[in-house]
Amino acid sequence: MPKQRARITRATADGMYEDVIDRVTAAVRRGPEKPPPKPAPPPSVKVTVYLSPKDVLAIDELVSHEFRKTGRRPRRSAIVSRAIQALARLTKVAEPK
Repeated sequence: MPKQRARITRATADGMYEDVIDRVTAAVRRGPEKPPPKPAPPPSVKVTVYLSPKDVLAIDELVSHEFRKTGRRPRRSAIVSRAIQALARLTKVAEPK
């Protein structure tokens, strides 16, 4: 003979567990809390530049070095951008607004 499951009504549960059910169901109704969205980086602009083979190899070495250091492969444009910003800081060129 199969066992019967206990039937608990809302009124019975309120008496047994007080406000536990309200706290549990309130969290479900609200849904999981999401972290605030990260601000999007400014859009990139496509520019054509001509580099010597030695420059391209140097960029690739920097990409390889950062990959070995962090485990993430950066884009070449990120490496070039950082280099330009570093040079601008060294020469104290005003940053565009």
